[in-house]
Amino acid sequence: MRSFFIALCAIVGTFAYAQNTVTPEAKNYPHWNCFDTKGIFQEKKTTDNCTQLTKLNSFIVANSNKNKIAVFDWDGTLYGEKIPTKLYDKNPENSAQSVWHLWAAQKYMNYSKLSLFPAWRTVESGKVLTDLIKQDLYLEDNAFGDAYKASEAEKFRQMATIEEGMTIEHMRKGLDKFFADYPTKDYSFYPVLDILQTLINKGYSVWIITGSNPYFIASTLDNIQKTDSSSFYNFSTLFKIKKNKINVLKIAGNGAKLLNNSNKFSGVYDDKFVAGCKDENNVEKPYPYVVAGYGKSCVLQYIRSQEPEKEICFSASNSDGDYYMAKKVLEKANSFGIFVNPRGKKLTELLANVDATKTAKLSITSLTGVK
Repeated sequence: MRSFFIALCAIVGTFAYAQNTVTPEAKNYPHWNCFDTKGIFQEKKTTDNCTQLTKLNSFIVANSNKNKIAVFDWDGTLYGEKIPTKLYDKNPENSAQSVWHLWAAQKYMNYSKLSLFPAWRTVESGKVLTDLIKQDLYLEDNAFGDAYKASEAEKFRQMATIEEGMTIEHMRKGLDKFFADYPTKDYSFYPVLDILQTLINKGYSVWIITGSNPYFIASTLDNIQKTDSSSFYNFSTLFKIKKNKINVLKIAGNGAKLLNNSNKFSGVYDDKFVAGCKDENNVEKPYPYVVAGYGKSCVLQYIRSQEPEKEICFSASNSDGDYYMAKKVLEKANSFGIFVNPRGKKLTELLANVDATKTAKLSITSLTGVK
């Protein structure tokens, strides 16, 4: 099992009422180094993280089975967003989805039975999908300078349709090959995944709100739950997979619509999570948002429409792209927010200005070692 040495710089819950302290159990946090070999909680074992886990766990237990919703960002919160790109020196590290694109552009001919990224097999491609590489570098890495930088909407709308023409089955099988080269165990933030799973186990409705393709995230999570030696994870409330067909349930992201009566991606952006969203002045935007920035708060509107009897009380984020989502959740009196390796001016200001009892800061400082 992978072990993480985590330093919780500060983590404080928000409660609208007095709560009982509930000691964490090893079975709920198998990747936290806060327990001895017998599974007994050691509050003083590390600098501060185990003490703070008590606060987090107490909030989760106090609100369990009470029609609550928790929302998580993906890149940089549940999974590494600075993944070394082994095959392309000009793009040394990036998000998992970007690395998948660059890997497939270089490796697609090795898997001729899979129609990987057929829309990018141009005359100039040859043995490398050069146009796919250029597109990914333009959208994801700003490789050509600020003068040619894609807008947020352009970036995520175009990124969402890169898989055009590919079937879900071929994407899944291609990702199996990708994960052999880029194992999920090397990039998963297991302590945060433990929190996500514990929330599910305690009756919360958990959603992931991501800038990435929901089918890509579902495939990644499926690999995580299959390969983790703790056997702790069961993400079946987030998605269902049967014979390489994926039914995405509670992963909201930027993806393409499927072609009619097929499991093949179209070239049309799927705006269902953000359509009809109103801005902070309660005015509907004529052109739909994307799932990023303010668009993530639009997804909160979508989630409430799907589960109107429930209240969103928990968020986990890491960057300015999550600012509006975290801000909206933390406006509630009874809420808890986790910030994983937080960065960005807006998020920093949020942490500085919001009531200190409503902030949480978690720093994952190492992804090495064996537990």
